[in-house]
Amino acid sequence: MACFLSTGAFWSPDRIAKDRSDRDELVALNLAISKVAYELAGLLVQRDELHNSSGFYSDTHYDIVQVIDEASADNGRYTYYLKEPLERLGGRFDMKYWPALDAIVRTIAEDARRALVVASDPLTEGATRSKRPSTADFTRALEAAILENRAGLSSGIPKDFMLSDQAIASLVNVLIDLPADKMVDPVHVKNTRSKGKKLKPSLWEQGS
Repeated sequence: MACFLSTGAFWSPDRIAKDRSDRDELVALNLAISKVAYELAGLLVQRDELHNSSGFYSDTHYDIVQVIDEASADNGRYTYYLKEPLERLGGRFDMKYWPALDAIVRTIAEDARRALVVASDPLTEGATRSKRPSTADFTRALEAAILENRAGLSSGIPKDFMLSDQAIASLVNVLIDLPADKMVDPVHVKNTRSKGKKLKPSLWEQGS
């Protein structure tokens, strides 16, 4: 009962809708980070070219060791443990041994471009597996919760515990308080299970 009630409390249709929105926002953010980082890498290259070819120079960072040191100024652990070793390395190995700032930013851009957004737990995976919202989202979340608790050593749910399609349908109707005209039946559960096997995991590739 704790498994069922907690699923109903924390995986309502509104919560599932927010999860979908969060996923979409994360995909969009990674794309935006990639775009902006590539642009920044290009600007850093242009600035270096002007420093080297024009009669002007701006007193800006070009050494990754300096950047790390300044960015970590408020980090007591860095100051205590890493600052001196890093400074010694920076003094021992000149810039040809370290990545250029534009290369670092370009790596961040490429990492964001290739990033895959995945669900962090089985319930989120089940609830957001399809692209369009429906009652099937909660049905899958409920079944994922049962499977997850059934596998636990101290969950109290036997490993061979199974619920019929009718029982699952009744739980869905009660837990998310569906109105009479929108209640689901065993056919809904059977179809959800069948479609769930055909759905790809919620692995959302950037730019897809």
